[in-house]
Amino acid sequence: MKKKQSELMNQFRKWAKSLMKVNPGYVKDPGRLIPYIKGPNWNDLGIEYAHYREVVSFYGDELLEAFEELRSLPPGEAEAKYSELLDMSGVVKGK
Repeated sequence: MKKKQSELMNQFRKWAKSLMKVNPGYVKDPGRLIPYIKGPNWNDLGIEYAHYREVVSFYGDELLEAFEELRSLPPGEAEAKYSELLDMSGVVKGK
């Protein structure tokens, strides 16, 4: 289990570092990220900038699994769970 958690943190940090360059608000603010990943951009063919699922999967299976879990949770629980990921990763929260 520790190895899977370690892989998740490595994948999360790589994903966060990449996205921080273009849109840090989505990384640092669970209130912005959760509605985005729950929306049609996750994997809808008809939306510009769609297939965010593919982007997340590029970083690894553990990260994709974590994001799929976030999508399945009610918004408040998803934000809390994402905040835990941020805390564990060392990425600073904020707007």
